[in-house]
Amino acid sequence: MALSLVRVVVAIVLVAVAGYAAAESPPSGTAIAVVQQASIDSQTGQRLLKPEAPVFNGDHIVTGPGGSAQVKFRDDTKLVVGPNSVMVIDAFIFNADDTARKISINAVRGAFRFITGKSSKDAYSITTPTATIGVRGSEFDISVESEGTTRVADFEGSTRICHRQANGAAPDTAGNCVDVTEPCTLSVVRPTESGVVKLKNSDTEYRNRQLKYYFPYVRDQAGLHSDFRVNLTACHFAAVVVPGSGSPPPGGALLPPPAVIPPPPPSVPSDPTFRTPTPPSPTYNHSRPSFSHGPAFR
Repeated sequence: MALSLVRVVVAIVLVAVAGYAAAESPPSGTAIAVVQQASIDSQTGQRLLKPEAPVFNGDHIVTGPGGSAQVKFRDDTKLVVGPNSVMVIDAFIFNADDTARKISINAVRGAFRFITGKSSKDAYSITTPTATIGVRGSEFDISVESEGTTRVADFEGSTRICHRQANGAAPDTAGNCVDVTEPCTLSVVRPTESGVVKLKNSDTEYRNRQLKYYFPYVRDQAGLHSDFRVNLTACHFAAVVVPGSGSPPPGGALLPPPAVIPPPPPSVPSDPTFRTPTPPSPTYNHSRPSFSHGPAFR
């Protein structure tokens, strides 16, 4: 009886919250697919996120260990929120033709995929605790660790990634920002370092181990709708296997990518004229030792 009452109360709250939000403003987007343990915190309270549920400005999308959400916005922008993630939709301001004048999203923690829609690329602004990301017709994944380290994997288009300082400022300067145009480039922004580090695409195996470890939708896109998948052909994943397995079992954890071990120093070439000296043969004393037997006893 108590359980049934709880379910009824939750249903009423969800309907009331959704109805209140809809009366205030039209939704910014719609949840296309949801794996449970996904919810929304809004100014009017918390509601469960379900397929076909509306998403509004100011909503916080929160997922649990097994949760995920695929959201499509009015301008055809697509967003995936992976497990154990928090994302805030700061602003989605639309024109009359459903293109956006301003799109501001805060990726607080977790794993995300972002595919731009038909709006002007200058309208997009994505922030994390340590980075700002400007997009130019892009498909990319974001991974944000709990201490703030941000990783961005670009698949199509280009991005401009800037280091965001502790005070929130992100100077758009050459030393603080990088432009990414090459597919499958991995960029890293750490709270303890300045600037943005781009992993060299020439080291394909090491880069791909990082991509597969930190980005769940690089490891496996099978759970995504076709519109939310990206082309990974340029990454050359065929020969790369993540330690432990190429694709983790459900609930399993992958080992971290191996550390870069420097190659051993080059060996000194041998001198063909050099001969190892022959050690001297041991010498032995073959004389019999003499012993004193002491006094004779009768």
